[in-house]
This record gives sequence, structure tokens and C-alpha cells, in this order.
Amino acid sequence: MQAFFDTEQIEWFSTPLTLASIAIIREDGRELYLVAEHGIARGKTGPWFKKNVWPQLENEPKVALAEISERVSEFLVPVNELITRGGANDWKLLDKMIGPSWFYQTDIDKIWNVRGRPKLPDRAVKAHHALIDARWYRTLYFHLNPYSVAA
Repeated sequence: MQAFFDTEQIEWFSTPLTLASIAIIREDGRELYLVAEHGIARGKTGPWFKKNVWPQLENEPKVALAEISERVSEFLVPVNELITRGGANDWKLLDKMIGPSWFYQTDIDKIWNVRGRPKLPDRAVKAHHALIDARWYRTLYFHLNPYSVAA
């Protein structure tokens, strides 16, 4: 089973990399979206996060990292392939949560390049919202792989 995922982190180049939110959409249509409760206080983040990510997260319910790790692990049980877009930090955050990935990893950008960079469906910018972006990656994947069947 395939799943599409995205994460948002507190700051793009923060050390250590700190999860703000994660979204996973499985091939069977089930979705998981969680926002981390740690370190997201408005005063503890940088200006980019405050402007682009925080407004979308501030009213969402927050979950402890241990619970996120457990729920993500359970949600991924039937999954053997994870798909994201240019997600080096996404993979690092996932590995921090559940340990080294045993999944087949697919990067949509690599598929896009192999296909000769065909025109993609309209979307001006990344939403900086993990669930919206994971849904977008699913759309992109099936646009670039028209012979694959979306569940």
C-alpha cells in the first residue's frame, strides 16, 4: 500500500529538526493529521514560521510527540511505499519519530524529471500545511502516473 506524506517543521534549518505537524494519506483514503504540542509557542519560533505556518496551526489540537510517534507507527502498518516531494527533512523527521524507515521511498520530483517535467496541475505555491500538501502530492503522483489507480 502507498501513502503520501508531508511534515512542517519549526524552522527549515533548525537544529535539531523539530516537528510542527505531520500528515499522511494512505492509498485506502484514510488520513492522519497531527500537530505537535512542543515548542510551537509563538514566541519560540522564527519569523518565517510565524508568518507561513503558525496561523494554520494555532487553533489546531496539539498532541505530545510520544503519542504522535505511536499513532504514526500504527497508521503506517499496512504501508510499504511512502511518497513525498523533495522531502529530505520529512524523511529525517519521520525517522526521528518511528526509527529508520523500512519503506520504499519515492520522491515525486524525481518522477517529474524522468517524465520530462510535464506541466503540472495549477497550484501557485506550497501551502505550508502538511495535510493540504500531502493531498497535493497525491494529486501530483497520479497526474504523473496516469496508469496508476487512485483508491
